[in-house]
Amino acid sequence: MSIEKKYNGEGGYVFVSHSHHDIKDVREIRNYLEGEGLEPILFYLKSMDDGDTSKQALLKHLIYDEIDARQFFLYLDSQNARSSKWVSEELEYVKARHPERLIPVDLKQDKALIFAEIEKLVKSMRVFMSYHGADTEIAVKLKERLIKHDFRVFCAYSDITAGSNYAVQIVNAIKEASQNGIIIVLITESSKRSHSVMCELEMAFENDAKILPVVVGDVLIDGALQYYLGKLQHLKLPANYTDEDLDALTLKIRKIARRV
Repeated sequence: MSIEKKYNGEGGYVFVSHSHHDIKDVREIRNYLEGEGLEPILFYLKSMDDGDTSKQALLKHLIYDEIDARQFFLYLDSQNARSSKWVSEELEYVKARHPERLIPVDLKQDKALIFAEIEKLVKSMRVFMSYHGADTEIAVKLKERLIKHDFRVFCAYSDITAGSNYAVQIVNAIKEASQNGIIIVLITESSKRSHSVMCELEMAFENDAKILPVVVGDVLIDGALQYYLGKLQHLKLPANYTDEDLDALTLKIRKIARRV
């Protein structure tokens, strides 16, 4: 039976470090992650324990490369995990290289508490991007960078399913991001005149969303935008932006999103 994902945006890969002796609990957590629209990466190969040291060295490099490529490391703590050479090495590696990515979860906890811990991860990863069609190039470039940081990003122009109800998908995506993430609004002269952007802002406002305006160039937040965004923290992107500017903007968004 397939799992219905709650969010259709791309991104959201999570490295899950676990003992295969805890596979029953691990499967429940994997199913939960997938149900939330995430893509959990679980490693267990029987050849890991066959005693072939040269093969194990290759596998270790593969696992470390995968950890490096993911922005989230979910450690499923248990007595089995602590006894596992592979899990212990994965944990030490991420502590040394990427401590900010580590999310420990104690498998002895009640499942509701475990899922509550995982929800903290989910809440930091969901993004709805509101923008005018004239600004699609900026939106796509920013989306690509956010996905590399494992955010799940919904952009109407690329993520609306053909033949489906456009309005329903927009409404659902805004509600999901309002509850579990952020709404990014690209502020340009075009978006200031956009009826759809204003509607999306109004809905985000009504859903008590975390709204993050990104002002492109010297555009002013005035008129109707002043009502919605006037007192909010906003980020800047130069009109003649470079790849480095977009990279810097992405890191700022990531830092803000993790505080949601």
